Amino acid sequence: MFNFLNGGDKNLYLSSYVFYILVILTFYDYIKNSLSNNIKIFFSILILFIIIKFNRLQEFGNDYQSMLLILLTLGLFLKYFFDKDEKKQIINKIIFFSFFAFMFRIYAIFLVPMFIILLKERWGLFTIINKKIIAIILVTFISTSLTSFANSGCFFMPIEKTCTDKSKISWSYHDNIKGLNLHLKSFNTSYGEYKKENKDALSRQDWIKNFNWLKYHISNERFLKPLAKTLTIILLIFVIFAFKYRLKIEKLNSKKILFLSLSSLSLLLWLLVTPLFRAGGFSYVSFFIISLLVLIFNFKKNFELKNLRFLLLIFLIIVSLINVNRLNKEVKEYQTSDPFFFTNWHTLNPAYHGHYTDLIKALNSKKNGIISNTWQIIGNNNYWFVSKIK
Repeated sequence: MFNFLNGGDKNLYLSSYVFYILVILTFYDYIKNSLSNNIKIFFSILILFIIIKFNRLQEFGNDYQSMLLILLTLGLFLKYFFDKDEKKQIINKIIFFSFFAFMFRIYAIFLVPMFIILLKERWGLFTIINKKIIAIILVTFISTSLTSFANSGCFFMPIEKTCTDKSKISWSYHDNIKGLNLHLKSFNTSYGEYKKENKDALSRQDWIKNFNWLKYHISNERFLKPLAKTLTIILLIFVIFAFKYRLKIEKLNSKKILFLSLSSLSLLLWLLVTPLFRAGGFSYVSFFIISLLVLIFNFKKNFELKNLRFLLLIFLIIVSLINVNRLNKEVKEYQTSDPFFFTNWHTLNPAYHGHYTDLIKALNSKKNGIISNTWQIIGNNNYWFVSKIK
């Protein structure tokens, strides 16, 4: 609604921010109403992690909602695992949130292994699901598929098999879908960095075959840096709770092993298919680490909500200081404090304006060219690749 009233090019992301706040409040409500000490600790760690990691909306773009919904769904699986009551309500929430996570981003499909936990309901599972939720899911899926088809000739982008042949539908993206998926897969697996470091680099096609990318990607800074940050944040938060509530090691029974195995399977599927932290990694990795800690350790003292409120205050102050520092740096770098700078950057700075006009000329000419003697633009199969001239 905000984008409709104010223009889609505005750079405030108010809807994402509201979504972010609502997810945090939902987790907070689970903490207040849960009887399980482990659940309270789990969601407390998760809230603090989200506040620290997801505080800058622009960093995640359109992946923002899906990753939060994935975390919400995974948290509900853990709640289902511990809480003896509200099983029916939790199952309906899991189905509802996981569906919309998938509609936002396809990598939410890696939640599927976790649904094995619900199989013990057997055929009774279908009688538990609220009929209104089924209706909402069907209407949403059909309307979204038709919208996608109208825009691209594909019922579900970027799945090639859902695309209609271009000979039948003139606007179909069918002939370009392979190139798009190749670009996305190579980008997600650090092909650009690999090619810069190797003169005799594999082609994009060979790079994504047989997991040729795996060894390089998981040892690359692009993968290790966000992994290290995620681990550090979670472990520091856990140490705070361990110091306050005291730990004791719990024996892993078959039920806990099953839960962790399914969680690790979801994590593995993400790693092998879309191994980019922005593409669901922050959700799957953080959930596995937090659930592992909560299931291995138990807390001797009972959870106190006032301690969480104090930590929330401290973390909010820290995040505010981080953002103020970032904004000060951006004001100095771009010489403006206009909140809409990134939608009008080409008119605010003469140097940027020159880059912008040269880029538009090169794209409109549909020919390879040089932008402001700095960037080289090359067209290939309806895609434009821009690289810095050394």
